[in-house]
Amino acid sequence: MIRKAIVMGLVVSALFALTTPTTVLARPPAYSFGGGERAVHINNNAAASTNTQPTHTNTVSHEYEYGTLLGVLTVERLGRTVNVYGGATMEAMDIGAGHFSFTGLSIGNVGLIGHNRGTRSGFFSFVRLLEYGDIVKLEMNGVVRTYEVFLKTIVNDNDFSPLQQFGDNRLTLVTCVEDVRNQRRIVVAREI
Repeated sequence: MIRKAIVMGLVVSALFALTTPTTVLARPPAYSFGGGERAVHINNNAAASTNTQPTHTNTVSHEYEYGTLLGVLTVERLGRTVNVYGGATMEAMDIGAGHFSFTGLSIGNVGLIGHNRGTRSGFFSFVRLLEYGDIVKLEMNGVVRTYEVFLKTIVNDNDFSPLQQFGDNRLTLVTCVEDVRNQRRIVVAREI
């Protein structure tokens, strides 16, 4: 059983490496998906320890007020609908999903984050139930985009490479791994 899990992990890592820019993997990012920061899920302490500003190789940054309702995410098979708010903040995740401001907004790689547990804020509890081929819809600015799940993986909380731009339109959903503080569950869906 353990051997099978290790082999599966290596296969997923290899698959992810094939779809990830090598320049991103070569340098450690200054971000953290978790941490104890309340304002944003960016680890400023890691940036300070390396004498760099918290930056991302993607230069996109959307001008919206954090907490602004941006759109609606729908997974029909699971009967889930989640509001999407500006900013990857705890406040956004307490009422829906947060949007990483350095990712695409309606085109490119759109990155969303949400809590996976909690009676009031477990809006991304469905992410672990997504299967390959599942259809996910995202409505933003009156435009509905349809995506199909093609990748599920787990990364360390300081690995932001899944949120890079890959030259296509995709949706990257990020949530915690149950009872493992330093890992994040990633589900990626490509526009169809």
